[in-house]
Amino acid sequence: MAEEKERKPIRVSLEEAKRIYDEEEATVLDVVDPGSYEELDFRIQGAVRIDPGQIDEEFERLPKERTVLTYCT
Repeated sequence: MAEEKERKPIRVSLEEAKRIYDEEEATVLDVVDPGSYEELDFRIQGAVRIDPGQIDEEFERLPKERTVLTYCT
């Protein structure tokens, strides 16, 4: 049985996040409430939008083998 890797949050620089994003090594989460999302001036292409109230349950559904970049507004 394969050992499950622990997932823990770390902060990365904007440059490191962009490198990971550009190399398509990550799942990008845009954590923003539905009302605010509609008012955003920009959106991250390919990001998965998750309501802040549902982050715990939705996070468990993300691929475990990919880095998760979370963008919160």
